[in-house]
Amino acid sequence: MGYDFNFTTTIVIIMGHHLPDKVVHKIRLHIKANKSIAAITEAVKVSKKTIYKLRLNLNIWGKLYIPPIVTLGRYRSLLPYQEIVIYNIIILSLLLTYYTEAS
Repeated sequence: MGYDFNFTTTIVIIMGHHLPDKVVHKIRLHIKANKSIAAITEAVKVSKKTIYKLRLNLNIWGKLYIPPIVTLGRYRSLLPYQEIVIYNIIILSLLLTYYTEAS
């Protein structure tokens, strides 16, 4: 009895995307004019859920799309005082080797 474990799995991730700039501008104008969600949905042809999210972002962040909150790069390996201590140790060891070779 053999089992065949040769199968593939497809994982689909639905990533959010930004609406075109013209649509975003229209939405911003409608929100600024205090139009209802239904009116904005009808005028721009975007779902109510999208309008609610964009309006919430506008209230919280002042922008329709939130700024990136991902930290780029790595976190520091050493704290600033640790860097200074290591730097001082390196300088002292270089000075000691220089003076011992010179004498």
